[in-house]
Amino acid sequence: MELKLIAVGDNLIHKEIFKSVRDSEGHYDFNLLYDPVREAIQAADIRIVNQETVFTDKASEYSSFPIFATPVFVADSLVKAGFNVVTHASNHAFDKKRRGLEVTWDYWKTHYPEVGVVGISGSREESNKVYIIERNGFKVAILNYTEKLNGHFVPPKDRFRIARLRKSEKRRIQERIAEARALADIVVVCPHWGCEYLYEPIRSQREWAAFFAQCGVDLVIGTHPHVVQPMETVTRADGKPMLVYYSLGNLISCQVKAGTALGGFAHVVFEKDEQGVRLKEYGLEPLITHADEGFRNFRTYFLRDYTEALAGENQIFKTVSRLRGIEMSKASQERLFEDIISYKAQAYNEYKTPRDVTMANIKSVFNFLIGKNIKK
Repeated sequence: MELKLIAVGDNLIHKEIFKSVRDSEGHYDFNLLYDPVREAIQAADIRIVNQETVFTDKASEYSSFPIFATPVFVADSLVKAGFNVVTHASNHAFDKKRRGLEVTWDYWKTHYPEVGVVGISGSREESNKVYIIERNGFKVAILNYTEKLNGHFVPPKDRFRIARLRKSEKRRIQERIAEARALADIVVVCPHWGCEYLYEPIRSQREWAAFFAQCGVDLVIGTHPHVVQPMETVTRADGKPMLVYYSLGNLISCQVKAGTALGGFAHVVFEKDEQGVRLKEYGLEPLITHADEGFRNFRTYFLRDYTEALAGENQIFKTVSRLRGIEMSKASQERLFEDIISYKAQAYNEYKTPRDVTMANIKSVFNFLIGKNIKK
């Protein structure tokens, strides 16, 4: 028996995206965003997406960087695209406090109870459950945690709502993984971790990856950096490989930095026989976000299907070139992807250290506060 799993990175809906899909009557249709990759998504048994932001059911609350609130209609389009597992523990999970989490959880559970929603919970009872999805005779446990909450303070009574990746939670995480290991054939951990915009994993990511390997995890799917980072296998204590995707970048966004239009489409195959479950094959394909002139008609394409003609029309590419003086083309993104995978991209990255990123983010927030339209 075989199980096919795919995963993509951050579904990050900036205001330019939700404004671009609004019609003259005020209706929002996000379906076209994912059309070019829909068939590949639906070909897998388990299809994971990271929903970076919480939802709101009030148009007056729709917002973008630095405090996000995303139209609930995005959930409809993710389901139509084929995703059946959504990770929600992110640094933006508490942007709209308890209400954002409640609206998000209730919308999923009311409209799409068949979709696995992990990383956030609607009750203490739910927060203590291990999510397991069954396909093709496989039981797959999926856990999701976030390192950061962008400085938001979560009241004690609400802490069960978001799964945290913190050293103080290590014992609890270890216990949860052990529970998942006992219940499932495959254990997947999806950490929202690391440092934004760096093309290589930082020390904390490697330390957590080693911890997950000690716990017997089979697959790690990382998000948060908004750029692709390498993948590799780590040997577990039992000698089996644990596959790690350190970051899948963005599925779609309107970020205007050198590598943020580039995402990763992870595909993994497990096989099962009388000897047990094994990792059979895996890979990572590059994705690209496209936007027409004026930031209209956003789409996510496989880079292999993209053309230089489209690249020449891509408003995100044009903006990056203008603001940062960087060549942006299909060929440049192909080179960037290959250099990331081979650990060569950090040498020419705009940001060299987490401190560089912190200072850039502070500057972005300051520019936002004084009214400059500079996207994160």
